[in-house]
Amino acid sequence: MKLTTNKTSGRIYARLRTGNPSNPYISMTLGTSDAAEAKKKAKAANLESIEAQAQAGNLSLQAVARLSAGRKVTVTKAAEQWMAAAVARDESPATTAKNRAVMAQWMAHEPIANIPPLAVTEAHVSRFINREDPSVGFSTRLRQLSVIRVFLRFCAETGLVVGNVAGPTRMNVQHRKLSHEQLEPKKVRPFTAAEVKKIMDNTEGWWRWATAISYAAGLRLGDVAQLEHGSLTMPGHIIVHTGKRGKRVCLPLNDELTPGLSAILREIPPTESRYLFPDEAEQYEDVVNGRPKFSIYYGRILERLGIKGRSFHSLRHAAITRWDKAGFTLDQCAEYAGHSSTKTTKGYVHQ
Repeated sequence: MKLTTNKTSGRIYARLRTGNPSNPYISMTLGTSDAAEAKKKAKAANLESIEAQAQAGNLSLQAVARLSAGRKVTVTKAAEQWMAAAVARDESPATTAKNRAVMAQWMAHEPIANIPPLAVTEAHVSRFINREDPSVGFSTRLRQLSVIRVFLRFCAETGLVVGNVAGPTRMNVQHRKLSHEQLEPKKVRPFTAAEVKKIMDNTEGWWRWATAISYAAGLRLGDVAQLEHGSLTMPGHIIVHTGKRGKRVCLPLNDELTPGLSAILREIPPTESRYLFPDEAEQYEDVVNGRPKFSIYYGRILERLGIKGRSFHSLRHAAITRWDKAGFTLDQCAEYAGHSSTKTTKGYVHQ
């Protein structure tokens, strides 16, 4: 790569060799007349790497042009484009919100917000996911790395980067640097029948119904909050297309699999809306300000009742554990839970 100065304007250009005999060079302005600033911009845009890739025949002339143009797109702008594409990917609002949070944390930790994705290095990723923070566990770091990998893959697919510096062959969480507490996943304990009865006896309305439905059917909090009248149109069954990956779950309403669920559903007053719980469905749609409050409120209920080490998700663990003890096979439990793999289901079965 060679930097040249336009004699008329004084602007500095980068001249890249493409390896294409019919068009051996491509020039681009660096937007400055200052030599030091030009070198800095060329380095930030990783132009030498682009030139090397082009000369090796790994990039077409069109790809070189796209990457060269991409030097004007910052990581912040690329992240915004990625989030905007979430609708086309049919991504859940919760996933998008989590991805946005990880990107914000990464950009707060590393000086990447205003540089082009091309200038992001392995060090930018490694310093973040392997940072010295005892409060961040192994599983959280893996999730953060996964988000960054998907973002950089999006950048590669849209011609903003070459390859993926966070790819599995180049990057991973350094587990040897983490403590035992960080490596150990948090244990979820299922509710006992007595604890569920205690909650039912001391709550009313939404929280009473939500507790009973989740304990009987193993549904996640979001699936209960967004339960539709259409889910109850098949006689003797409840059908839910879960908010997580849209998995279809069909559960018979009987005392063996879903004890007490029919009676609870009859208690819920009918509404004219799409949802059994329209207010809660609307609140759950607000992933930033509304959804987090559910866990906070339920935590307060459990604290008031003296039930420790549990969360609403413990009801799902309790349901799947109950199915296992009732003699349902692991495959059946996975089907009723909406799990794609029995390996996941095993984690919900407690002795």
